[in-house]
Amino acid sequence: MSGLFVGLLALLFANGLAAQKQTTARDSATGKANVVNASLQSSMRNATAVAVDSVGLRIDAVVITAAGVFECRAWALDAGGALRYSTGADARDADTSGWSALTEGASGTLSGGRAFAAAGTRGIDLGISVSVGDATVPVTTAVTAQAVAAGGGAPACW
Repeated sequence: MSGLFVGLLALLFANGLAAQKQTTARDSATGKANVVNASLQSSMRNATAVAVDSVGLRIDAVVITAAGVFECRAWALDAGGALRYSTGADARDADTSGWSALTEGASGTLSGGRAFAAAGTRGIDLGISVSVGDATVPVTTAVTAQAVAAGGGAPACW
């Protein structure tokens, strides 16, 4: 009888550990997806112009900062599943390997494995999933560049 009790107790313990591992992976994936979404949403809303590359794995934007200064910002999904980000005063480098990784374990979910698609002249559609362990969290949204560059002065960002 005590053997049966110990066996059941061990089974409950093992199930609890597995559930905690799944929950931790889901929470981590959700947090990473939120970082991606926040970065793109805030920058795109403050952009005066956006461009999506021909394969839908990179976007570039001319963004007005809170200080009223123009910046070039770019996001690229690389072949290894890292969503990378770069910002600066001029066009961002074609080699994205030196850019900061916003997240790892990302993949494009739009048609053809794209992560980004142009939506008109000032908008983008975003489709990325972020995976951690067995958990996958989608980020699917659309955003439009809403800022207007009065008087020029915007850099050539692509």
